[in-house]
Amino acid sequence: MQNHIDTLIETIKTDYWKFMSRNGTRDLPDHSLAMVDRFNAGIKIKEGNKYIKILTGSSVWGFIVNSDNDKKF
Repeated sequence: MQNHIDTLIETIKTDYWKFMSRNGTRDLPDHSLAMVDRFNAGIKIKEGNKYIKILTGSSVWGFIVNSDNDKKF
C-alpha cells in the first residue's frame, strides 16, 4: 500500500505545480516556486486505525481507507 500512497503524493505535488504554472504554460517566479516548495514539504501522512489522513500544511487533502473490512466502502 505504501507504493500507492507514494504515487498519490507525487500526483498531488504534480497537480499543484500544474495549477500554479497553468498546466506548464508559464514560468513560475521565485515567490511561486517557494510556494510550491512549501506545499510539497507540507504534505504529511497521519495513519489511524480505519483511515490514513493526507495533510497539506494545516489542511486535510483527503482520506484513504486503512481497513479491508470497512462497512462504508
